[in-house]
Amino acid sequence: MNALWAGGGTVLVSISGIFLFQESISLLKLIGILCIVLGVVGLNIPKQENKPGKAVS
Repeated sequence: MNALWAGGGTVLVSISGIFLFQESISLLKLIGILCIVLGVVGLNIPKQENKPGKAVS
């Protein structure tokens, strides 16, 4: 759970810096932000749990 907050905070600070303080935008920076966002989304996708009485296919 802490990793989600850390990743989300990092993205928000990076985007805020770009818009509020006119920081430079590079392709590498955008790719890094995208990787963090994809990681946070991937951690939030619920995993299907095996429930008793249900067949696993």
